[in-house]
Amino acid sequence: LESRPGVLSEKQLTLHFSVSEQNKAFVMNEFLEILKYVLPSLIVFAVAYFLIRSFLDHEVKQLREEKKDGTRKAVIPMRFQAYERIVLFMERISPANMVLRVNKAGMSKELLHAELLRTVREEYEHNLAQQIYISDKAWDLVKGAKEEVLSDINTAAAGMGEKSSAVEYGQQVIGQNLEKKSHASEVALKFLKEEIREMF
Repeated sequence: LESRPGVLSEKQLTLHFSVSEQNKAFVMNEFLEILKYVLPSLIVFAVAYFLIRSFLDHEVKQLREEKKDGTRKAVIPMRFQAYERIVLFMERISPANMVLRVNKAGMSKELLHAELLRTVREEYEHNLAQQIYISDKAWDLVKGAKEEVLSDINTAAAGMGEKSSAVEYGQQVIGQNLEKKSHASEVALKFLKEEIREMF
């Protein structure tokens, strides 16, 4: 039988499929050959990627830790200085120290009273920033000590006669303080010193 135009004969179809199978096999062989070279490179790349990523993560973590350590090292001297200043503040507002430092010749009782109050408040305001570097409990004790000193100054003034001199008022402030069995300033100082020892 003659084959119709445009229609493949059985022999032609067999030959066509045979060529197609050969092409597929050739392509597959080529792919496998390429894969033999590419696959090791991909594995090496993947391993290298994860190693580099792990290394970089470690480096970033280490840099963060070093930054934290550097910050701590920078803060420690400032904290130590803050404790020193607060201890000095507590000493400066002790009634005996203030009366000796503030009282001047010719002062009236009223003026000495006002100057003692002003001195305590100014010293406190001057050291307000130190609360950043000390514990909340320590700062609360410091505030309590300051309030006690202000109260003692006012109590001493209220117990004096109108004609009392500044010298008599100063003696009353000091004597009243000495008679007390416990002082908030002593409690605060003790706590501050203990906290410093724990830190350093």
